[in-house]
This record gives sequence, C-alpha cells and structure tokens, in this order.
Amino acid sequence: MGDSDEMPRIPDDLLAHVKRTRFWVLENGDLVDEQDVSDLVARLYDYPDDDFYLFKQHDHPTNRPLQSAVDAEVISLTEWKLNYYPHPKFKRDYVHLDKHRLNWDWEREVIANSPMFVRFEPKLTAKARRALEHQQLIATQKHADRNPVELKPNFMGLGIDVYKALDWLRNAFRKDRP
Repeated sequence: MGDSDEMPRIPDDLLAHVKRTRFWVLENGDLVDEQDVSDLVARLYDYPDDDFYLFKQHDHPTNRPLQSAVDAEVISLTEWKLNYYPHPKFKRDYVHLDKHRLNWDWEREVIANSPMFVRFEPKLTAKARRALEHQQLIATQKHADRNPVELKPNFMGLGIDVYKALDWLRNAFRKDRP
C-alpha cells in the first residue's frame, strides 16, 4: 500500500472497521545521547497523529538520556505493556504473547529463548508542546521582521532600524553565502 492515499479493495462482508495509521518502532538502544532524544521530541511534535512505540528489555533500566527527558517533563511514558518478545524472523518487530494462550510452536520457542520486552508509548507533554509552538512562533516572527526599512512616523516618513540594517548588511556581504 505504501504512502498512497488509495484504499485497498476489500469485500464489505470481511471487515467492519479499518484504521490506517503510521507507527514508529524505537528500541532502548536507539536513544544513546541527547541528540537522539531531541530528534525523538521533534518527531513527536511534527507527527502528532502517528503512534510511537519504544521497546525496552524488561530487566534493563531505561537509558539515561530518555529518563532525563521524562524527568524534565518533556516526554511522558504513561502507557506501557508487558509480554512483548522479538519476532524470530523480522528485525525490530515485536509480538505480544500471552504464556497461557499460545497457539503455535514458534511462540513457545520464542518465550523460552528470548527475553521479555516492555512496550512504552512515548508522548510529548503539553508543556513541551507549548514550548515548541512558542519557539516556532518566535522563529517565524523573527524571520518575517528582517527588513531594516521602517515606514512609520519618522524623519520625513522613512526610517531605518540600524540593528536590522547591520544584520542585513552582514548577511548580504558574507563570503560563505550560497
């Protein structure tokens, strides 16, 4: 199906409900430094309708950069589920298995030979979302307000903002300009 907007043709009597969504699979080892967590925060902000899943081995601690973001109330890990195991054939794919309801031999083998993982659903906190929206608004306003010429009541109706003019001149004559 890919990224196209065309829906597949399925007979009406087979399905009663279809939900189309995109999800991101993250592993605890993917977030090794502050830059990785910043990238995750940016993705959480840019794609609010997507589902994000973070898988962490059950008996291992959450890595320090992610825990710092949780402690700073930037990311929340409010929902988490146990009993996820790595799929035996596909990398970065996890299956939810209940030890009391196993249907296939491969499920028994996975539970016996693989560590259990916890699935977290990281979310951007409302506080962090507001801060990012403010940063975006300030950047937009700053970019829009770069013209050094002012048409306000000034000397003969035309004025120059000297600070903006100096920045404009520096950018205009910069040698490393593309």
